[in-house]
Amino acid sequence: MNACLLRVAVTIGGVNLAGSPFEIHVNAGKTSACASHAEGSGWQRRVLVGDPLEFTIHAYDAQGNPQNQPTDQFVVTLTARSRDGYSIQLRPTYLGSGATLVKYEV
Repeated sequence: MNACLLRVAVTIGGVNLAGSPFEIHVNAGKTSACASHAEGSGWQRRVLVGDPLEFTIHAYDAQGNPQNQPTDQFVVTLTARSRDGYSIQLRPTYLGSGATLVKYEV
């Protein structure tokens, strides 16, 4: 099922039961890494030293619904293969509608 607003009506003899109809919000399911993707200048194989870089993560559930809740805890780590122990963890920013922005500079 897709994320949406559903109207639920329960009737008997053509008359609504008490509390019917009502609406329920169906939100996106758990984010699927396989259905999600990223894009932007920081999502490339080669970049220049000193350039500000960024990429946007587009989070989707397994059914292709954009993640509509800021519940994902993306862990983004830069690790230099040529320097002993150099590693930095970046802080992604949730933009809404399933999009999360990551900015950094190398």
